[in-house]
Amino acid sequence: MIYLIEQYKGEISAYNIPIVMRLTEGVNLSSLISALRSIHSRHEILRSVFLRDESGRVYQSALDTENYPLEIEEESYTSRECLDNSIALEMNYVFRLSEVYPIKVKLHELLREGEVITYLSIVIHHMVFNGWSGGIFEQELMTCYHYYESLSHGMI
Repeated sequence: MIYLIEQYKGEISAYNIPIVMRLTEGVNLSSLISALRSIHSRHEILRSVFLRDESGRVYQSALDTENYPLEIEEESYTSRECLDNSIALEMNYVFRLSEVYPIKVKLHELLREGEVITYLSIVIHHMVFNGWSGGIFEQELMTCYHYYESLSHGMI
């Protein structure tokens, strides 16, 4: 139903579910990126596009992450205003679900007085994610992150 409403109304971001986290100092970005890609790869719905067949019926098509990896953008800013504007743009991203994954991830670095403050923004379309999913996603992200951290320190 959400897909049909979006097709009717045109380009809207009303069904976006935004997640923004300020990362604590010392977070290993390589492990975090690996964790995000692992979750994306494991959950078919997060690596799907939605297409129409000849009769107009919508169907889900899962893409292969080897050929279509989850893109994780990175951008740096020198002012809080630029950071806030960029995050706002991310939150209002318009998903073209027939062309792109229903998840968008970006790392934002605020460069301030010799300090780097990193934020992670994740925007997921409501068609594949809901309020119940948030806690599960967060727990899985933490579990995968700790796995990749342990792997990078030779503990596994």
